[in-house]
Amino acid sequence: MLRKNILLVLILALTSTPLAIANNFSADARVQTYIQHLQQEHAFAPEELNHFFAKLTYNDKVLRLLGVPDADDEAKPSKPPKKVYWQQYRKQRLSAKKIASGILFYRQHQDLLDQAEAQYGVPAAIIAAIIGIETHYGLHTGRYLVAETLATLAFGHPQRGEEFLNELTEFLLYARETRIDPLSIAGSYAGAIGMAQFMPSSLRKHAVDFNGDERIDLFIAADAIASIANFLTAHGWQRGFAVDYPATIDNLQSKALIERTHNNDYRPVMDIEQLRQYGVQTDAPATGAHYLFVDLENRYDTEYRIGNENFYALTRYNKSFKYAAVVSDLAREIASGVN
Repeated sequence: MLRKNILLVLILALTSTPLAIANNFSADARVQTYIQHLQQEHAFAPEELNHFFAKLTYNDKVLRLLGVPDADDEAKPSKPPKKVYWQQYRKQRLSAKKIASGILFYRQHQDLLDQAEAQYGVPAAIIAAIIGIETHYGLHTGRYLVAETLATLAFGHPQRGEEFLNELTEFLLYARETRIDPLSIAGSYAGAIGMAQFMPSSLRKHAVDFNGDERIDLFIAADAIASIANFLTAHGWQRGFAVDYPATIDNLQSKALIERTHNNDYRPVMDIEQLRQYGVQTDAPATGAHYLFVDLENRYDTEYRIGNENFYALTRYNKSFKYAAVVSDLAREIASGVN
């Protein structure tokens, strides 16, 4: 009960005063409450945690990158985010350079990719495409100190502090388990790590040691490749199935399908007959899968697709139809270039 009370006090403090943070983390009362929680819940030594937090600096840049305004900007009316249409999104992520680099990455790591595909059932080209979209095949894994990023977001984000507090805990547990200095790891401005860009919670749950060195390191191709495959399998990837199929539909009926898909949290719940009742025309197989309706909106029209369990698994990596579709498209380009 004491442990739960400590965490509850901290969560309430995060939600009530998220931006009232001292530049010195160790001097913040909420950090001290958090340290007490880690000591009692996970047997961390308080002196080690105090040393850890004393090394960190509050980084308001990562807050701005996640859409949190500066204190000086809070009074200004916020602008709605600019809408990015499918064609623009696809063009930005599916350049000739991205495809060529993907083919090269595939050939350089074909043995590892083939082994992962055989073990997990996820096509090698899909794995390569995800690494390509996330980090341009490992070239851009992020330059922000993960510890500092997660601490800033945990104690400074006004809506998502609790979420990032959990990620900070997972990160500290990962560092202890792998005997890695938590102050040595760089990642994205949201705290994602390595070639696969896993958040710490996903890293501890889904990442695997694929090269047999008895440590998990997502900056190494072997571990990143297998960890992506394991993540997708854990989220329902079906061996031997494609990802999506072109579709057409009367625009007057598309709204009801879009609403049904969104109301089911993007889960594929419809069979072909149900889709046909909505007026969908597609070459997707009639047996062996359920589907969701994918609308990829452009400025003046919409591209429609039908996604299955594998498309849904990709949306668990990044909850975006555009993301899943561009991974699917890049994977096709890579596979075509390799074969």
